[in-house]
Amino acid sequence: MKKLLLTFAAIAVFGYVGNAEVLTSVSTGASQATLTVTWGDQKAIDNLSMGVNFDDGATVADIVAAALAGDARLYALRAGSDYVAFGFDTDGNFTSSVTLDGAALPLVDGVSTVSGDYTAAKATVEYDHWQLNSAAMSWQVFIGDTAASWSDAVSAADDISLVYTARGTTARPAREYVFDLRPSDQTGIWLLDNWAIKAVKGEVMPMLRQRGRLCAVVHILLYR
Repeated sequence: MKKLLLTFAAIAVFGYVGNAEVLTSVSTGASQATLTVTWGDQKAIDNLSMGVNFDDGATVADIVAAALAGDARLYALRAGSDYVAFGFDTDGNFTSSVTLDGAALPLVDGVSTVSGDYTAAKATVEYDHWQLNSAAMSWQVFIGDTAASWSDAVSAADDISLVYTARGTTARPAREYVFDLRPSDQTGIWLLDNWAIKAVKGEVMPMLRQRGRLCAVVHILLYR
C-alpha cells in the first residue's frame, strides 16, 4: 500500500478560481484589459490571468508586450517579429530563461530573440510552463471567444486570451477554470480550490510556488 506524506514550508495560499477579480496588474494607462495565458502542458496551474493597463490605441501585441515587460515570471521567444514560444516561471525564483544549443539566451523585457532555427529552443528550467510553435500547434490570440490578430485594437475590459492550440483555431478553446495570478512578491504555495494529489507516475499536483525571503517548498515523499 502506498502512502503520501506532504509537508509545507511557509504559508499555503489557496487561489480564487474564476475571472471575477484581478489580483495582479502591470503597466500603466487609463484602461485595463485581462490577459489569460494557456499552455496546456499539464505542468502546473494553467490559464494564468492578469490585468494589463493601457491607453487608447493599444493593440493585442501591445498588451502581450506589456505583460512580458511587467511580470518577470512570464517570458517569450521571438523569431524576427513573431512570437514562437512562451514560458512561465512556475516556482517563482526568477531564474528562468530560454536555452538554445546549450546556451541561455538573454531576456530583454521578458523576450529572447533568435534569427535562425529555433526548433531546439527550450525552457532552461524543466518544470516551467513552456510551449514552442510547431507544424501543427501555435500560439494564437483571442478577444472574448473569437480569434483575433496581433494588430487588433484593444478596448477597456476586453478579455484577451493567449493560447497554445491547433493552428487555424477560430474560437477560443474551452477551459475548466481561470486562475487569477498572484503578485510576484507574494510568498506561498498557490493551489486550486479543488486540487487533488494523484500518486501516479506522470501526474502532477496543480500548484504554483512563489519564493521570497521565506522559501515555500513542497516535499513529497512516496513510499510503500
